[in-house]
Amino acid sequence: MILIILLFLFHINLFVSPCQWYEEFSAHCSGAGTYSCGICECDDAHFGRRCECDTNHLKAGAGDDMTAGCRPDNATAVDCSGRGMCVCGQCECESRANPEEQITGAFCECDNFSCDRYDGVLCSGPEQGTCECGQCVCKPGWTHGARGQACDCRTGNDTCVAPGGNGEVCSGRGRCECGKCRCSEEEATGRRYTGQFCEKCTWTKRKTRVSVYLMMKTNCRFEFVYWYNRTSIVVEAQKERQCPPQVFILGIVLGVIGAIVLIGLALLLLWKLLTTIHDRREFAKFEKERTLAKWDTGENPIYKQATSTFKNPTYAGK
Repeated sequence: MILIILLFLFHINLFVSPCQWYEEFSAHCSGAGTYSCGICECDDAHFGRRCECDTNHLKAGAGDDMTAGCRPDNATAVDCSGRGMCVCGQCECESRANPEEQITGAFCECDNFSCDRYDGVLCSGPEQGTCECGQCVCKPGWTHGARGQACDCRTGNDTCVAPGGNGEVCSGRGRCECGKCRCSEEEATGRRYTGQFCEKCTWTKRKTRVSVYLMMKTNCRFEFVYWYNRTSIVVEAQKERQCPPQVFILGIVLGVIGAIVLIGLALLLLWKLLTTIHDRREFAKFEKERTLAKWDTGENPIYKQATSTFKNPTYAGK
């Protein structure tokens, strides 16, 4: 009996004795828990498999939701803006293949590569602007132009003043837009200014469009339009001539002849029909009269004697 009890106690000791060892503030538990039997028992301020998470980093009011700190609000269902992983209630943003492209922000909502581009260059280049959280931040002397938010427009007028001139912007004949002169044009006089600094003057006629028709002997016509553009004449002409529809005379003649022939045939058929009806009526009338006729069968009603007797009234009987 005593031997059985000793063996039982020894058997229990084999299973219990290994877990009696433990290590407080173990490195396996990030120094924030007790390591025993391969499991970390974290203190009240930490959690996680290896006690690597700090409760102080959790979002206030999140309760047991360990990922609440990875979303800006409850209306957002995607952690870390879909560009990172939620670890211990905090976002760890993913890395890009290009080391110069970075995703940042508490919720991985910012980056330095999705800003507007000018001619394919991000924020028009590092000399003009930098990309911060999806927006171009312009360097001094640059601003956003009409084509986007890419710091592609100069703020100063230095590049619009002719060197050695009178110091006027665009020679006083235009306005400076994004560091380039936009020259004006006088509609009343037809005067137009050109050049980098609007220093050149040209005369142009008004752009009045004139339509002209050129008639040909075949009753066909060409139409073209011309107007003056700066110092030249612009002409737009038709590629194909406009002709009245041609009359198919042979077809008309053949049609008239065919119509006459058809009318003649129709009249002949009508005449034939009428004569046939008339002949049939006459024949029927003759048959009827022949049937109703009564004469002596021994005498031919149309026979006449060969001897005729005449009396002379002046003859006295001698």
